[in-house]
Amino acid sequence: MLALDFVGRVFEDNFLIADVVMEADFPTERWFWFDPPFNRGQSALLHKQPDGVWRIDLQLGWDIDKEEEKNPRTSFRA
Repeated sequence: MLALDFVGRVFEDNFLIADVVMEADFPTERWFWFDPPFNRGQSALLHKQPDGVWRIDLQLGWDIDKEEEKNPRTSFRA
């Protein structure tokens, strides 16, 4: 509305976010990994939500096959 210029770039990426109900004996602080062994070359985040829910957020990358990633039979990353 002010007609101001903005210098920047678009950041395009894809993430898988899952909420898991579980009891855990580890601290409830936010856990963040860069290049973890279970998600090489990407990032991962784990943090506690209310009611025993833990949110897992996995960066998948920008060049994924979205339909393949949605397929539960082929999308597991070891």
